Amino acid sequence: MAKYQIEWLEEKTAKTGNKYFTMQLKSESGEILDKVSTFDKGEEFQSGRSVEGEVTKNGNFLNFRKAPTPGVMGERPAWIKGGGIAQAQARKEEMIYKAQDRKEESIAYFNAINASIALVKGVWPMETEEDLETYRKNIVYWRDWFYDQWSNFKPEDHSQPF
Repeated sequence: MAKYQIEWLEEKTAKTGNKYFTMQLKSESGEILDKVSTFDKGEEFQSGRSVEGEVTKNGNFLNFRKAPTPGVMGERPAWIKGGGIAQAQARKEEMIYKAQDRKEESIAYFNAINASIALVKGVWPMETEEDLETYRKNIVYWRDWFYDQWSNFKPEDHSQPF
């Protein structure tokens, strides 16, 4: 960023209705830049004052953009200071991981229930009401067995059957 002296300044209105300045700037090296435009605002835009910024050429036009002022936005919010964004991302990642884990477990559990019902129904047909409790005990036993098989399953311990 370079420093410029404002030689003269005129406030104008663009076709869009926005106010802007047309000015003549003198660089530190003494070069005169005529008809430089800026949409920047501030007290420093007065004849005879110095401004720090950058002059760029856009076609036939010279545009000035003043240097950003450090700390112009004020105090940082507490959620940024304490790493709140990083904490929120970590919390979200953990919640997604837990949800995926619960999803896998619930799929395995309900598959175990369905498999145990199909097995018990196919092997031990229920003929009387007294068989209901035995039926339930067998379903629970096989449900737990199927779920335990899923919980302890490691693909590397089993070869592919085909």
